[in-house]
Amino acid sequence: MRKIVQLCLMIAILIIFTAYADANEREIRIYVDGKQVNFIDAKPYIDSNYRTMVPVRFPAEAVGAEVSWDNHQQKVTAIKNDRIVELTAGSREYNVNGLKMMMDTEMVYNSSLYRNFVPIRFVLEGLGAKVDWARDDNDIIVYVYTDSVSGDSLDEQVKYEKQNNQEKQEAAQDVIVKNSIFSVSAISIGDSLTSVNEKLGAANRIEPSIYDYNWHVYNSDYNKYVKLGIKNNRVVSFLNVIELDGYTRTSIRKELGSPLKYIQINNTRYMQSSSDYDVFLVGNNYVYVYYDQHENDEVIAIKLLERASRDSLRGFLPQPTNELKNALSLQIFDLANAMRVSKGLSVLRWSDAAAFTSEKHSIDMATKDYFSHTNLQGLSPFDRMRNDGISFRGAAENLAAGQPDAITAHVGWMNSWGHREALISNQQFLGVGTAYGGSYGVYYTQKFFSR
Repeated sequence: MRKIVQLCLMIAILIIFTAYADANEREIRIYVDGKQVNFIDAKPYIDSNYRTMVPVRFPAEAVGAEVSWDNHQQKVTAIKNDRIVELTAGSREYNVNGLKMMMDTEMVYNSSLYRNFVPIRFVLEGLGAKVDWARDDNDIIVYVYTDSVSGDSLDEQVKYEKQNNQEKQEAAQDVIVKNSIFSVSAISIGDSLTSVNEKLGAANRIEPSIYDYNWHVYNSDYNKYVKLGIKNNRVVSFLNVIELDGYTRTSIRKELGSPLKYIQINNTRYMQSSSDYDVFLVGNNYVYVYYDQHENDEVIAIKLLERASRDSLRGFLPQPTNELKNALSLQIFDLANAMRVSKGLSVLRWSDAAAFTSEKHSIDMATKDYFSHTNLQGLSPFDRMRNDGISFRGAAENLAAGQPDAITAHVGWMNSWGHREALISNQQFLGVGTAYGGSYGVYYTQKFFSR
């Protein structure tokens, strides 16, 4: 029996450290117009927000830009022809030709290497290049093209917004009415709460969202799991993870066109750059479409929300509250189970003890500003579980940081092999803990275990 327990613990350890190392063990190769960029000392990596972070100087110079570093202001400036991109260490804000932009992660200065790491797409597209991703069995490959910028480039989106063509808006609104992806459980944007209650009954939970509405959560049957955003007694948003069979990234883009490069609120552009999801503006609604990259880019979730509600969030992260962080933890738990049920797996049971241990670790990472399965005292996830009185045969832990909401964190885990293995593993219990603070703004911890 003791050998069996030891074997289970060894398997759990493999799950945990696979989950942590999966993205960063892959080599990241970057090509500019077919020529591979040579990184002399500092190598690209994937950060906790699943962004490809690169030392800014090497790829920027490869596309023909001049790069300078102001140590006093901690600012990088890249100039190519009439384009000027400025980034400041530790800030999510950057400027392209004086226009303020916001990205969902920060430029990071590595003092030991004297290098600034930035998300590659934000910088190179600001300099007029086009950036594409590809994956092979082991590596992540980034292709950069300087000779031709595609029609869905930042420049083209600016031109489109300036046109403000009413006919296009009306045609897009007509797409919403006719396309089944714009409703869930026979509920559409604009429906009254009375109509919702008649069709679905009362919600199992009502809790805050990161926007200006409350989520009404229906989770009594994970085969029918749905979240509806309700404001002023009407539906202004929904999250659909159940009625998506047959949709892929290709079919969605064929239907909705090119995804947005940014969302503009007043004078600030909030850049959208993720291989996990696309964002579209259809009529007066933003459509977030999330993909499973390990299942041929099948659609695994769609979030639809009115433009006014998206615009209520100035930035990428909301004002933190205890109610919101608790809601995010429960939503992450629900999403894990909805996914498992869709794959014929057992439903995980909520563990208050694991949630307590998870939240403590998220708080510790946020307050002490680190991101690791091992805390600063050298305690592993297993050590912390035992210290909190949790007995287990097998266990696993997933971490994420910087994602604004539950669905973004969940899809990020699903698109990372190690994290995905933990989510679909043969465990019995799950506890989730969320904390705000630190460099990434928000930290999530999932603890799975079985007895």
